[in-house]
Amino acid sequence: MIHVERHPEPGIFRSEKLLKEFKAAEGFYSQPKEKRRQQRFEFKVYINKEIKEALINNFQNKCAYCETPISLANSVEIELFRPKAGARGTKTVDHDHYWWLCYEWRNFYLSCTFCARKKKNFFPVDGERAKVGAPYEEVVKEKSWLVDPCIDDPGEHISFDERGFAIPVSRKGEATIEMFDLNRPDLKSARRAAVRKIQKAMLDFEHELNSYQKIKKNKDVRRGTSSKKKIKR
Repeated sequence: MIHVERHPEPGIFRSEKLLKEFKAAEGFYSQPKEKRRQQRFEFKVYINKEIKEALINNFQNKCAYCETPISLANSVEIELFRPKAGARGTKTVDHDHYWWLCYEWRNFYLSCTFCARKKKNFFPVDGERAKVGAPYEEVVKEKSWLVDPCIDDPGEHISFDERGFAIPVSRKGEATIEMFDLNRPDLKSARRAAVRKIQKAMLDFEHELNSYQKIKKNKDVRRGTSSKKKIKR
C-alpha cells in the first residue's frame, strides 16, 4: 500500500442524475427505521463507467489496498472505503452508515476483487462514528482501524522486509494487513521479486561506478606519466 493523491472529482458527481438519486436516498433514510426495516434502497449511480475510468486513472490501474495490477475488466471493483450501508464494527452493525458517502468522490477507491470481498462492509472505528449525514471533513476525523491510502501515510503504519512480508508498525497497520490479507503468497512473491530487481540494479550501478572510477584512475595515471616525460625533455 502506498499513498495516492486524489484527483479532482469526475463530472458525474455534479450531475442532475446523481443529485436526484441523493435526494431519493436522503428521503429514504429520513424515514423511521421501523418503517423501512423490510425495505432496501437501491444505489445505482455509483456503479458508473465514468467513475470506474476515473478510478483506474487515479490509482494507475492498481488496487488501492494491495497494489496488485488490475488487467481484467471483471477484476475491477469500485470500492467504497466507508460502506454505503450496514457498516460493521467488531460487535455492532450501523445500518445507516455511510449512505451519504456513496455520493462523495473522496470515498471511492479502486480495488481488486480479492480485497473488495475481504473488506465488504467491515469498517470498525474506535469510539463513536460520525453523525449520519455529517460532512466528509468531519467523518474522516473518526478513529478508523484501517489505513486510508489517500489520507494516511501508509509508511507510518506498514513496513516491508526483504522476504516480502508486510510488517505492522501500528495498530492501524496491523488491522489493515489482517483485513486485506497483505501477506498472502502472491503478494509476498511479487515483493521479493521487486526487492531482487532493486538489489540487482544497485549492484549493476556499483559495478558501473567501479568500472568508471578504474578507467578514470588509469587515464589520470597515464596523463601524469606523460606530463613527467615532457618535463624531462
